Amino acid sequence: MQRLLGHVIAVVIFLCLAGIQVQGYGTFGLVTVFVFAIFGYFLKKFDYSFVTFLVAFIVTPMLEMNLRQSVILSGGEIGILLDRPIALAFIVFTVLMVLHLGWSSYRRRMKARYKARTDS
Repeated sequence: MQRLLGHVIAVVIFLCLAGIQVQGYGTFGLVTVFVFAIFGYFLKKFDYSFVTFLVAFIVTPMLEMNLRQSVILSGGEIGILLDRPIALAFIVFTVLMVLHLGWSSYRRRMKARYKARTDS
């Protein structure tokens, strides 16, 4: 079964790459596929959630467009984002969550490294 799965994956990859060539994307399309494949490999290696990445990939363009509209309406002043208490609360909450995720990931890595040293 494992051997069959390997052949199926190889055929699917070949058909994807052939489809890129047939569509006329040429070398750029192939390089793009390989860059995203490497990116996906590192996401999997470092145990990042694919769903989280997909949601961020979908939501980011909307966030960018709304941010651009806000800055244009304010006459180019970014300080408008900090005028309202709710906006400031969201920004502070986001920064705190990013710091918390980074800190917990760092602690988890340090615990695993310490455990690996004590086990051997």
